[in-house]
Amino acid sequence: MKQLIIIATFFLLTTPVFARIRLNIDIVDTIGGDRGLVLVSELHSMEIADDHRVVKVIMKNGLRVEFAVYYVLDTIDYGPSAKVNISAKIYQDETLLKSFDENGGALVDLGAPMKIVYNGSERQIVEITVVPESL
Repeated sequence: MKQLIIIATFFLLTTPVFARIRLNIDIVDTIGGDRGLVLVSELHSMEIADDHRVVKVIMKNGLRVEFAVYYVLDTIDYGPSAKVNISAKIYQDETLLKSFDENGGALVDLGAPMKIVYNGSERQIVEITVVPESL
């Protein structure tokens, strides 16, 4: 019995632990901004992302946003960094509208909001706010 406890303790202490990131996402899609009729769609979501995994958020109106997020390697401190790199792609019905992954994405502090604004054709404005948090 004692050997079983020692083996179980050794197994639990040697398994790798990966840091996860929670993304608080707000998406506001506005169509017809300067006309008398304005259609606004909102989505508020909280997604859990593993390091280097893609998170997809889909709205009912066909707008899809894909986020790729990962911790930035910190050479000074041990453990997960206080900074993450976020890139995003905005799709409307399988058509890529805008890609925000130039130069590898945006460097964001944990807990700090990152805002993305896309001014599209036909008076469409997509505002995305992402707040990354460590779990």
